[in-house]
This record gives sequence, C-alpha cells and structure tokens, in this order.
Amino acid sequence: MSDIKQLILEKRDEGKVVYRSYEGLISVPLEQLIQQPADGILYDLNRLEEVVLTFIDDPKWINDFAVALTIRALKNRVASLETDLAQARADAVVLRGVNDAADELLEVASLRGDNELPHPADDPKLWTARMQDAWDELANALTALPERPKESADGQA
Repeated sequence: MSDIKQLILEKRDEGKVVYRSYEGLISVPLEQLIQQPADGILYDLNRLEEVVLTFIDDPKWINDFAVALTIRALKNRVASLETDLAQARADAVVLRGVNDAADELLEVASLRGDNELPHPADDPKLWTARMQDAWDELANALTALPERPKESADGQA
C-alpha cells in the first residue's frame, strides 16, 4: 500500500490527482479535473450522492456525502463569480467609452475656450447653473479615475 501512497504523493507534487476507476488508477492534472461540471467530478471520484448513499454501513459515507455537496456548492459559486466577472468586464468597456467621450468633450471645450459658462447670477436660465455644476462634476470625476495609458496616433497604447 505504501507504493500507492508514494505514487499519489508524487502525482500531487506534479499538480495531478490520482483516483480509482473501474479501469484502475487514473492520474490527471488537477486543473483538468476541476474544469468539468460537478457531476463529472463526482462521477470520476465515485462520489455522486446516489453512489455514496449505497455505502450507508460505512460511517465514512457522511463525509463523502458532505464532499459531494461541497463540490456542487463550490462549482456553483465559481460559475456565479465568472458571470459577475464577465459583467464587470462588460461594464468596464461601457465606462471606458463614457470616459473617452467625456475626456474628448472636456478637451475640445478647453481648447475652444468655452468650457466655462456664465455665472448663474449673470444668466437668468437655471439650466446654465446646473450645466456648470455637471461640467465641474464630470471634470472632477475624470480626474479621480486612475491614469490610463494614452493611445498613439495608430491606436496603440
């Protein structure tokens, strides 16, 4: 039995996992095993809930059952986090576009010298004051963002 133990420990050090199947011992990269859906992992490890429940006379079934539930929960959590990450990346693309447009508007207005509206007391239109506030808030928000590399004329950062 110590030969099997040694093999399992060596494979672990190589980033692999060893499990027993109906074909005998199988060694696969751990990363490959965890890329499967939960059912595939549990099947390969012979730990599907319905299989574990057949070993009810062995007290170890309790932890095996808990492992099955844990693997399912972890796979669900990973899927949820991957969805959140994809949405955050999509949001970042949209925000980058808004940021680029706002940068351009502020730069053009500054170059034209028309980035300041008349003082509200000099202009009876309420929207002018609101526009100036919005303009200032936009400039402040863009200043607070982390520095991004400027693109060259050929579009490269």
